[in-house]
Amino acid sequence: MTVFVSYSSDIDRVSSLVQTLRRHGLRTWRDQDSLEQGDATEVAIQAQLASCATAMVWLGGSTLDSGFVCKIELPLIFDNNTARGLRIVPLFVDVDVATGIDQIRVATGREIGTHNGHRFGPPDSFATDLLEVASREVKATLHERAKAANGGRPIIRCVTRSDAASGRDDADLNFDWIHEYPAAGTLPDATTVEDLRNALHVSSQHLIAAFGPGTVDLHVKCHLHLGVALGYELRRVTSLKPRVDVEGVWWNIDAVPALTEAEQLVEHITNGPVDGERTAVEISLNRDVGPLLDEYAASTAPYRRRIRLEPAGGPDQGSVSPENVNGWAEQAAAAIRDLKSLPGVEAVDVFMATPIGFAVALGWRLNAIGGISLFHPIGNSGPYELVWIIPDG
Repeated sequence: MTVFVSYSSDIDRVSSLVQTLRRHGLRTWRDQDSLEQGDATEVAIQAQLASCATAMVWLGGSTLDSGFVCKIELPLIFDNNTARGLRIVPLFVDVDVATGIDQIRVATGREIGTHNGHRFGPPDSFATDLLEVASREVKATLHERAKAANGGRPIIRCVTRSDAASGRDDADLNFDWIHEYPAAGTLPDATTVEDLRNALHVSSQHLIAAFGPGTVDLHVKCHLHLGVALGYELRRVTSLKPRVDVEGVWWNIDAVPALTEAEQLVEHITNGPVDGERTAVEISLNRDVGPLLDEYAASTAPYRRRIRLEPAGGPDQGSVSPENVNGWAEQAAAAIRDLKSLPGVEAVDVFMATPIGFAVALGWRLNAIGGISLFHPIGNSGPYELVWIIPDG
């Protein structure tokens, strides 16, 4: 389900609205992003509105000074509301509610006062207002999706590496996070990563409220630390069990199956200064992350203890499977928990080269552990940089 955004000229603030909605898993449509060159504008808008669940009317800037908005967009929005129950959400940004309602009545001859809108406060509360709008829309959308699913599982899609993940048309929440990243192959700063994680936290709460307990299907093409964040939030907030689509094969993230000693990851422990405050876990499943970690460690304080986990035959692209992913993720989580429990340890640094399904499985098991720092190699070839710290609590 898509949110149609009706506005005029207030580009920066509307872009912030669209970005916030996308961060929370909602699809959006606005002319600046979605109209193709040569499209017949009115025809395209009419066709899009027919498939949208919500129309947000931005009552800020010069929206109601726009003849196109007042004579084309708003009449189409009202017609869809009458014909099929399209939700209309007026956003009173620069006007009070009564004035905004009067302005729409004068401009269109239609009444918007009965619709559930949002009154924005002073400029310093703008970011908070955007979060509230997004949260309320996620809640409404998910309850509608749950009714339509009639007992089916919820579906989440998340993209940061590419937009090639499956589930595009089926997802109840579609985290279009790829647009939060600058140039291809680079990462945002830690603040942006935490913003995305907080958005997932809010949306996950609404997910369990709408669908109840059970399994959630994940279609992902995202960076490993965000895979960890997905698993972390789904366990912490919802107790849902993820099922991850890994190259067309479903990996069920669940309780730990018994693995024999021969099936477990090989663990290598290196000790450093006994008074060191930091420790590290290296998870080399797809490839060896040791050289890059050595380079990073050489530029920082020595680790008090460093644990390397790898398959018995060494790192290999095909080493992780649906059969061992849960056992290996539990082994890695146990190593992290053990290091975190050492007296005087400030944090555990985690460096990993794994399939995305493993990252989700690991995050699902770290939900009760804070102070875990996740690192990612810039451009996939290094050096390492800190991208997210799993928060305490």
